Amino acid sequence: MKPNPEDLESLWKQLNADHTDDAVDEAAAASVQPALDDVIRQLRGQRGERRRRRQGLATLVIAGLVVGLVIHQRKPAPPAVVESTSPPPPLSSPVTRESVATIPTVNDAQLLSLLKDRPIALLTLADGSKEVMILAR
Repeated sequence: MKPNPEDLESLWKQLNADHTDDAVDEAAAASVQPALDDVIRQLRGQRGERRRRRQGLATLVIAGLVVGLVIHQRKPAPPAVVESTSPPPPLSSPVTRESVATIPTVNDAQLLSLLKDRPIALLTLADGSKEVMILAR
């Protein structure tokens, strides 16, 4: 037997009228509570994920610094330049008059002709003395 649509509609209205506001609130609260628990669980998970990501980044930065320091310490230090003001060590044999070669005296023209294949400069200083500068290529 088929129910009459009008009877179903009246039955529906009657069922809805029987519910009080308290019953509706309790039912709504019962249906909302699991959703709130899920949201709180999800937010805590996201917070934990952000914390783990920050800790991982901090660990990577510290590891990079340690590796950089180790590599930096393995490089040999450049040799230190030490300027000494002490006199040069003595020669193995004493210098005598006979062991010194005699250098002939030449004038400017002769000196320039001796050094014609090299770039040179003849400097006249303020006190009138002259010096020859041989330029390196």
